[in-house]
Amino acid sequence: MLLKILTLNFTLIVSLGFSSCNETIQKTKDINETKKSIENTDSVFHFKDGIISIFEDSKGKFWFGTNDKGLCKYDGKSYTYFTTKDGLPHNQISDIKEDTKGNILLKTGNGICSFDGKTFIKLSEPDTQGTENSWSLSKNDLWFQVNANGVLKYNGSKLQYLKYPFANKELTNGVHLPYLTLEIYKDNLDKAWFGTFNKGVIEYDGSNFQSHNPDNFGIGTIRAIFQDNTGDYWFGSNGGGLYHYDGKTYTNLTKKHNMLNPDPYYDKEGTLSRIWAINQDDKGNMWFGTADSGLWSFDGETFTNYTMKDGLTSNFVDIIYKDSKGKLWFGIGGYSNGVLFTFNGKTFQNFDGFETEN
Repeated sequence: MLLKILTLNFTLIVSLGFSSCNETIQKTKDINETKKSIENTDSVFHFKDGIISIFEDSKGKFWFGTNDKGLCKYDGKSYTYFTTKDGLPHNQISDIKEDTKGNILLKTGNGICSFDGKTFIKLSEPDTQGTENSWSLSKNDLWFQVNANGVLKYNGSKLQYLKYPFANKELTNGVHLPYLTLEIYKDNLDKAWFGTFNKGVIEYDGSNFQSHNPDNFGIGTIRAIFQDNTGDYWFGSNGGGLYHYDGKTYTNLTKKHNMLNPDPYYDKEGTLSRIWAINQDDKGNMWFGTADSGLWSFDGETFTNYTMKDGLTSNFVDIIYKDSKGKLWFGIGGYSNGVLFTFNGKTFQNFDGFETEN
């Protein structure tokens, strides 16, 4: 049963990995450059579905990435759209970050690229089969998922592949990539936490690694990691439920509140087993997005469940993003319909563009 579960999860992840690069792009040292003119500004937000990533940059601009329609930037006045016609390596944008220079880093369906506002620059991909680089930790490093037993790190100029030093190429429980990283999180001390496919959580402080895998997290696969405003940690297992960690003790709150579904394939209504997103609002309430049972909030004592009955278009919630004003954004999974919602405290509102918000 465990092998079947892991195989299904692995197939799902690989489907979002890098597609093969068939285009020849001029190489300069560690990067490939593609220059295109960009004139795609509109007053209307066209991405009504298929949204799989959201990011607010240091200047307050919002960026929305889609499964197959490219990228949108909102600068406070208008929307600008980018696709492969404008230089994107691929129209799937699954992750968005910003470096210290203000460049936007995008994980696409065909590798990772950097955007300085004018030019998309596709970063050369390191060889994940070769000798890994030495591990280090810097406050300004950006981290990305890769289909290997390690992670990609961007140091401001190039990508490095870092293989976990304790991972090997042998099969582990029938899985080729037990340390495949599904979630990467930097805490308030700038320590890095990596949620893996089969090996729980790896904590890295810049010098040492520490493995966290209490009762195998129910199934071992970690989809969500979050540190709350008290310094405690929360981990979302894809089948094993919600774990709270105070720095000493792990508590499975799903089991404690009798909400664990014995079938790890599926969360029926009222269960909290497959958690894909975690965040916290300004009032201190925790929020959890699941693969099957909608959205949950937790005030420290009581869990409240929101589903399609409450206005969501799917019970698969895999994005909970908090912007600079404290607003939470809820994304209905890329494997579902990719619709964004906001919450006014009483009802969910389908995001239809900033100009139509209440």
